[in-house]
Amino acid sequence: MSGGTKRRFLPDIYKKKKKVFCVFNDSVKNDSTSEEQVYSADIPNDTEASLFYLKSVFPVESFEGRLPPIIFKHQIYSIVKNKTLVDKQVNELRAKNKIRLFKLGADETETAIVFLDDFKKHVLSHSDGSQLIENFLMQVVASCPDISYNKNWLQEELKFQKEDISKLMYLGLLNVRDIGSWWLAIPRAGEFMKAFLQGRKAVLQILRRSKYKEIFQTELENRNLPKKAKLGMKYHIFDIIGAELVTCISTSSGKLLRLRD
Repeated sequence: MSGGTKRRFLPDIYKKKKKVFCVFNDSVKNDSTSEEQVYSADIPNDTEASLFYLKSVFPVESFEGRLPPIIFKHQIYSIVKNKTLVDKQVNELRAKNKIRLFKLGADETETAIVFLDDFKKHVLSHSDGSQLIENFLMQVVASCPDISYNKNWLQEELKFQKEDISKLMYLGLLNVRDIGSWWLAIPRAGEFMKAFLQGRKAVLQILRRSKYKEIFQTELENRNLPKKAKLGMKYHIFDIIGAELVTCISTSSGKLLRLRD
């Protein structure tokens, strides 16, 4: 982390805090911290604590265990305003084998984050438990924090065969990046991206239809999303703020979100 001193995140995850950027009124799922502690007392001001918080926002139950909690890096920017610091700390967490990064989206421009332990559990629970999967998790995922792998390393150094790579692609663990290189991938990521895009579209549509293309955040939180937008309103509010699709304006009546041109 920044500075020379290592910082503790658990169980003191909510002790160091900054002013809340997005305030929600319902309790955090899978978190024993009370509603008052989390929402009226502020959100943590460091990247790892923010990742834990955003993980708690991800509605795992909506996907019936088919996906691990997936967080976009830009969502952290809605909590920790220093983007340079976030990028630095994300890379440190990746080097420490706490998280893994993935490229998602049709043009692979979105950087997604999954805690390494969650990724391993997800892969093992959706695989045949073969030695190939064990080897891939141990020799590739756990040992190399890179976001992609090349043919020379996989085939010549680690001795993965062509049929091994073909199977890993079939299982959704590798996606073609270029000739002779592959992205590390999340099995069933397509289901996640479909829900994500539908949800973002629905939230932005609400803003477009609002007077002056703006809405108070508290009002937006109470709006309903289509059934196929499984990620929920909280997840998408962090998305649209972090992706700078809206401008946040502080008013005497609360936080106002205005759609950017």
